[in-house]
Amino acid sequence: MVRAILHLAQKQEHEQLVGETRRLLARLAEDRFNLAVLGQFSRGKSSLMNALLGAASLPTGVLPLTSVITTVTYGESERVLLQREGWAIPQEIRLDQLAEFVTQQGNPGNAKRVTLAEVQLPNELLRLGFHFIDTPGVASPVAANTRTTRDFLPEVDAAIFVTSVESPLTEAEVNFLREVQQQVRKFFVVVNKVDLVSREERAWALRYVEEVLCETFPDRRPAVFAVSARDGLRAKQNDSPELLTSSGLAELEGALTGFLRWDKAKELLLRAADRAIHLAQQEELALRISQRALSQHEADRIAERLADQIAELNDARVSLMRNIRDDLDTSFPAECERMTGLWTTADDMGVTAELRGRFGREGSDARDERFEQVIREVCEGLYSAWLGLNRERMESLFRELAQQHLGAIEDLRAEIALTPVHVLGERWENSGRLPSPWIEAMPLAFRGIQPKLAAFPEPWWFEFLPRGRLRRFLLSRWLGKVPELVRTYREAVSASLRLAAEDWVDAVDRELTVQTERMQEHISHLLRERPDAKILPEIEAILERLRVFIRMTPGEALDTDERDAAPVMLPEAANRAQAPAQCPICLRVERALFDFLAHYQYELSRNEAEQRRHASRSGFCPLHTWQFEAIASPQGICAGYPALLKGLAAELRALGSGETSVAGIAVGVRSLLPGKASCAACQIVASTEEGAAREIAQLARTDLKAAAGVCMFHLSSILAAGPEPATAGRLLLAQALALETLAEDMQNYVLKQEATRHHLWTNAERQAALVGLIRLAGRRNTVAPWKTE
Repeated sequence: MVRAILHLAQKQEHEQLVGETRRLLARLAEDRFNLAVLGQFSRGKSSLMNALLGAASLPTGVLPLTSVITTVTYGESERVLLQREGWAIPQEIRLDQLAEFVTQQGNPGNAKRVTLAEVQLPNELLRLGFHFIDTPGVASPVAANTRTTRDFLPEVDAAIFVTSVESPLTEAEVNFLREVQQQVRKFFVVVNKVDLVSREERAWALRYVEEVLCETFPDRRPAVFAVSARDGLRAKQNDSPELLTSSGLAELEGALTGFLRWDKAKELLLRAADRAIHLAQQEELALRISQRALSQHEADRIAERLADQIAELNDARVSLMRNIRDDLDTSFPAECERMTGLWTTADDMGVTAELRGRFGREGSDARDERFEQVIREVCEGLYSAWLGLNRERMESLFRELAQQHLGAIEDLRAEIALTPVHVLGERWENSGRLPSPWIEAMPLAFRGIQPKLAAFPEPWWFEFLPRGRLRRFLLSRWLGKVPELVRTYREAVSASLRLAAEDWVDAVDRELTVQTERMQEHISHLLRERPDAKILPEIEAILERLRVFIRMTPGEALDTDERDAAPVMLPEAANRAQAPAQCPICLRVERALFDFLAHYQYELSRNEAEQRRHASRSGFCPLHTWQFEAIASPQGICAGYPALLKGLAAELRALGSGETSVAGIAVGVRSLLPGKASCAACQIVASTEEGAAREIAQLARTDLKAAAGVCMFHLSSILAAGPEPATAGRLLLAQALALETLAEDMQNYVLKQEATRHHLWTNAERQAALVGLIRLAGRRNTVAPWKTE
């Protein structure tokens, strides 16, 4: 179904949709399940992963990770592979070197250009067949972290969302969870660090989290687990079952293991189906617009509605950005000053000491010192120290102040995505929230300060004062300006905070503007397209099939009885890699036929009696004629075939002189042609097939392996040999499983071919084309013409 969407998008030359569909095909081709650990930085995500893995494999600490996705998967030995920008071959490092590449301390700003770190561990939990993903923390001071995590959300099949008992589920976390819920069907919520609080505080935090989740997700409340990752890791390292239970890790592990054993395949398919529906809906909307635009009148109406919609979106954006600016311009600097204590007694004493040190020391030429330069250096030092001390608190404060506007930003973003629906001007049956690019809540960027403090004028009599007295006089004047300096410094800091807030709003404004412009360009392009009328019904049929698929996929996990009653796999289905690729009867027939033809070509080239018999039977059928040619030499053919050719010539002369009707001549010529009854090679084939079929029918009573790989034609031969009804039923089931396996291998081959994942082909998938045809028709050397008739 996804390939069908891809082909339709390619036919319409919708490049963006082609790219998105190819990415989905790649995810299906890789057949990997991504279980991601999400949350804000410093919530203990890496610590929780280490606890689940039972070893301190991943680096932890208070510093946020760089914008690097770290995946942990099963491997027979411990190793780390780094994908780096511009590197064709992964770089292998030791596990103890990982922190040098994925932490802010070891790789500040991701200067080493690591795009992915893959950790392979011989861990039993990882044998359940999934990729454990450690994502950078959102709302981190590292600008790229939030974007990296949000960009990765479409690749997440299930998630563990980590919050902390110290401040459980802040409003920012709840909003991020809403974003996760739009992308991910299944997620667990972990309240970490419960060892840091009392039992009463722990119970209160859990009740609070469950109430928030119940209110936020009334229809699909995720499971909540209270965990101490630190105690859980210590329990595993010290082999302490009691500590493991009290840490809460055992309960989380049980839920994860059950999910990964029984439900991850379903979740992977449902996630793929959801994404495919979104892609198909985008193509459906594009086709509807293009088809309506075939009428010039409708094209004009759509263009008019598009212009109106874009104008409304731009007006809404301008108004929203103005409101956000007005709010943050006043509230953010005021709240920062109230929270951080912008100027303290210590600052006052420090400035006074700095001025005395600069202008009061003996031997200095006070007039050579530029007051403005000194003041600027003093203020910049104060500002840098204040910012370093309070930056994280101000980032957090800004997120809280901006949080009330994020909902309006999200609503506007959704309206931009729904522009195709609005311009159609009709009710869209597939209405719903369409996927659209994220709006990044950019971290704050502080530009610095530029205080303005006017110097006092120098009177003419300065020239006549002794140096020491002049220095003391100027120092007293400068110290008298400290209150003015404080006022000027506050104004400069306030201006810097306003600029930081304005830069953030400008960044959001730019992203919304770019999305609006791209949408306008996309729809304008659709108005100029000439769509194929057949494509819309095709995409509608694909959408319906996808919805049926989702409805048919069970929504709940299997219960215990169903899990225990796992189906018994037949040998061929259980070990597909060792399943025979050849039909046993075809192989036996091929060997018997080769032996016969090898002996016969020798006799035919030398034995006159055999040449006459060969001529009397009109030779071989066409298939076996060419098989004979492959074995015999030109000399042997020239020695053995003249009798046949002369005999046919005599028959044709007799027909030509005796028959008067063309119909009679045609019947006569047809009687000269060889057939199943006259071809000696066909008789060898028939007798060998019959004997092999009887033998396999007998052996299959106790061992189905005897019939493994049998083609459809020879399956019919085995059934004609009269096996017992139970044996016949088992033969049919084994053949059905083999055909299903081959069909899956063929689909996987095409999927990986179109997803450009050739390196993922298995041997079975590479051979699927040939083996599939052999299963249907038998080997080419053994299939005679009458079988297809």
